[in-house]
Amino acid sequence: MHLSTGGGGLDFARDRVTLAIRRLDFLVDPEWTIIRLMPERVGPVMLPSLRKRFESGDYVALGSRTRPDAWEAWLDAHMDAPRPRTTRLLDHHFLMAEAALGGLGVALAPQAIAADDVANGRLEAPLGFDRDGTDYGLIHPKSVIVSTGLAALRDWLTAESESIVQAAGA
Repeated sequence: MHLSTGGGGLDFARDRVTLAIRRLDFLVDPEWTIIRLMPERVGPVMLPSLRKRFESGDYVALGSRTRPDAWEAWLDAHMDAPRPRTTRLLDHHFLMAEAALGGLGVALAPQAIAADDVANGRLEAPLGFDRDGTDYGLIHPKSVIVSTGLAALRDWLTAESESIVQAAGA
């Protein structure tokens, strides 16, 4: 089995992928089976020591090049939220979250990436996390024969996703 995580569409045959986890923000092939895992929820996360700077608008907004307009969209939806003094884009959400952990700014992070750091108090999400209108999905071609092992992985991923959603109160 080949499992792929990433963004956007893919070619299962070319990429030799059996199962993929994707944020469903692209057109999906009608020949795919899609199991929705969880909604995408995003929110600003920061070190607790940066909260006053965030509240005053004296902060650097950390974003991801994979979603360069995310801060703009989030701020448009949250008109009362403090505006940053500048925005810096990093190559990936994981780097953005690490930069927030390093005190370099406030990351607009997916809950799925920041949840553990928020739960253990390393980061805080003072405004919580909001749905962005997309979901994560587990995808495979309808032609794939679902073996016992593949079914077990699918069931485990589905159960884990449900527990994350329940813990988030979504």
